Amino acid sequence: MNNKSTLVSLLSCLTAWDLIISLLLAVMFAISPQYIANGQLVFSGRTALLLFLYFIAFLGCGILARFFMCRSSRDNSRIAQGVQRFLNKKNSLILLSLFMFLLWLPVLIILYPGTAINDTWGQLSQFVYTFYSSDKIQFQYLGDHHPVLTTFIMGQGIIPAAELTGSLQAAFFVYVLLQAFLTCLAFSYSLLYMYKTLDAGEGFVLSVFCIYSLLPIFPGSAQTICKDAISAWIFVYFTIAFIEIVRTKGEYLDKAYHRDLFILFCWMACATKKVNYYVVFISLLFVLPVIRKNRKYLVGLLIGGVLLFNVLWPAVMNAAGITGGGKTEMLSLPFQMTARYVKEHPDDIREDEYEVIDKMLYMGDLADRYDPISADPVKGFAFFERFEDSDYADYIRVWISQGMRHPGSYINAVLAMESGWFSWTKYYPLLDMSWHNQLDPRLFSEEVTVRPAWNREKASGYQKLLDRIYKIPVIGLLFTYGLYAALIPAFVICTLLTKRKKNGIHGWVGAMPMLLSL
Repeated sequence: MNNKSTLVSLLSCLTAWDLIISLLLAVMFAISPQYIANGQLVFSGRTALLLFLYFIAFLGCGILARFFMCRSSRDNSRIAQGVQRFLNKKNSLILLSLFMFLLWLPVLIILYPGTAINDTWGQLSQFVYTFYSSDKIQFQYLGDHHPVLTTFIMGQGIIPAAELTGSLQAAFFVYVLLQAFLTCLAFSYSLLYMYKTLDAGEGFVLSVFCIYSLLPIFPGSAQTICKDAISAWIFVYFTIAFIEIVRTKGEYLDKAYHRDLFILFCWMACATKKVNYYVVFISLLFVLPVIRKNRKYLVGLLIGGVLLFNVLWPAVMNAAGITGGGKTEMLSLPFQMTARYVKEHPDDIREDEYEVIDKMLYMGDLADRYDPISADPVKGFAFFERFEDSDYADYIRVWISQGMRHPGSYINAVLAMESGWFSWTKYYPLLDMSWHNQLDPRLFSEEVTVRPAWNREKASGYQKLLDRIYKIPVIGLLFTYGLYAALIPAFVICTLLTKRKKNGIHGWVGAMPMLLSL
């Protein structure tokens, strides 16, 4: 292929969506550093230059990536033939999972016993008080701020093992090993699905396998003991099943066991992470118009899910005395907008508005508590036990009214909060347990949060190694928030939007779970 034909081929990959999304990304990456550093934007010539350079870079990289994706995916090289033989083995799923797990194992051992985040200590305490403080189950100690199912999974997986081994850290490690293997199993299943069903090439599958196995972000996340690590591997199965429903125009659900599995994936995804409730059911709403078969089944699943999570489960919690989770978590962004408004326009708050905001967020030091890139200092004062539905309604009314008067404050609040996802800030999971405010010393000794002497130095060295790799040009990009939260999803979006409807299949609908989860 000569230079002219290569250029033509590259330009043929360019679409209006590439231009639009590359421009949006360029704007966000150019302005985000200022919001992260100062909480506000002062547009300058340097900002404009960064915007232009990012636009050219994102557009060029996207076109090149899609160009190579469009090339023949299958080849006859010795490596490709070896990958083919391996992936076509009858037990390839288990072998692939074990191989990936063995590549993760050194990291898991170095980070022994795993990382229980702050919220996890609260959930473990709830589990102990509920099931171990009396001869009877004491449901009143349970709270639904974090999903009850994840509290039960972590508690049942850790506390009995701690009693058996006599060591909470040993129990943590056993739990981490199981969680990591289940994650490897889900990732391996996705690789085989891409290869056998979506006809991805051996090189592509091998590349994704290397990403899963070698990038420290994945084992680092899998060794974290929290609801997100439980939900992550479950969400992989839900997404694959959802894509199959779209790809087959509903025929995937013809088989009873596929229907049963999809119900299970939907329920487990929603029950292990609350935001998944919105991701799952909004995704189902999008798929209904574009499939022909089993539409009634999905409508029934939607109605059943809404009744389960909005009627039946609240009734069960009320009967058992389980504390509800409240609505404040959903209001993090509106709370940030209100706090910024109070900080920037203190003289424009009417008396009735003051009372409503004061009841919800405490006006006394609200302006001082406002952190442009973190909602915790603001929403942490919104104790859901104090509120009635009318309080939320009053707050929303004030929020809308103030936003109409000074929309600029709201826009800046949103951009500041979202700026972290469009940055080259280093991303790595929590790798120690120094954050353990919710640890109950009556149940757990603080010594549990300190790694044993034999691996303490190794774990510290591992963290320093990640820091050094992050500083290496280009390679360091693999450790950034922006790559995973913005650039890769944007590339998927652009690629799907460039695909025309083929055989009645709307490819972009299959990406709805990913898009909504952002």
